[in-house]
Amino acid sequence: MIMLSWALKCFRCTAKREVKIKALEAAEAAKRVAEKRENERKQKKEALKLERARLEQENLKQMELKKKLQEEEKKKREAENAARKRQREEEDRKEKGRKRKRIEEARCQQKQAAEKISAWREDLKCEIKVWLCPFLGSEFVFCFLFKV
Repeated sequence: MIMLSWALKCFRCTAKREVKIKALEAAEAAKRVAEKRENERKQKKEALKLERARLEQENLKQMELKKKLQEEEKKKREAENAARKRQREEEDRKEKGRKRKRIEEARCQQKQAAEKISAWREDLKCEIKVWLCPFLGSEFVFCFLFKV
């Protein structure tokens, strides 16, 4: 019986040891699963962080490109406006020159006409007499040329 009790004791010890070992193995397995989950969570977090950084860089590049295009468009509009202004000023100068020429030409024609009339009068050497017709009213005026 002593032998049997010793065997039972050993069995109990072994059984207890087996239970402890299985419990330790289960605890280690749970710990590994928890660590695995933690690592996966960290990896996902890091991947999201990297993705956000990449998207931010991409957005920055797009914004810079958009800003550059807007600046180029603004410069283009300013250049077009300046060209139109120069063209308008040039047309105004040309128009003023044409107007000045027309005025000068009209003055010249008036001067020539006055000289012609003056020469014609000198040739005729006549007097102009004006009479108002008292019967017909002041609306009717008679002009006569008399050679002197």
